[in-house]
Amino acid sequence: MKVKLLVIALVVLTVLNLATIGTVVYYNQWGRAREWRWHHGREEPPPFARGGPEMFLTPEERGQLMQIHRELEAELRPMKERIRRQKRALADLISREALDTLAVRQKLEALASLQTQIQLKAIARLHSIAVQLPVEKRKAFFEMVLSARPPRFYRGRFRHLYQNQFQDTSSFNQKQEETP
Repeated sequence: MKVKLLVIALVVLTVLNLATIGTVVYYNQWGRAREWRWHHGREEPPPFARGGPEMFLTPEERGQLMQIHRELEAELRPMKERIRRQKRALADLISREALDTLAVRQKLEALASLQTQIQLKAIARLHSIAVQLPVEKRKAFFEMVLSARPPRFYRGRFRHLYQNQFQDTSSFNQKQEETP
């Protein structure tokens, strides 16, 4: 009798264990597949799935932000293509073991210049949009841009430029309101 109960308990525990492992594996693969679909454009991700600052923006403003991202990507696509071509040309030049280091240096400088132009253009575009927003929504806008899926090239520079600005702005606005 004890052996039967022990065998039944062992079978039940094994089944539960396998079910748990199967569930974890299934959801892990499902999550990866979903991210793959987002990455390759097969499916549009929920724009701000993590929650947070986007709660200060209306659904229309969130939609506008996604539209801005799409327009910005379309606007910068030709420049990115030029960068890809220049990188390929540079790789060809280096792979041919070119002894002309001046040519390599010039190509690298042109590439860096083009990447900087893209970054500055993206930052200027977002700044011009943010200026049109009410002050209380600007911080939420920038937090949303940083937490969404912005083009990788301006994420770091953008954070550096704007992170402290809003603390100063909000404290300035509070001081203005307090003074009669």
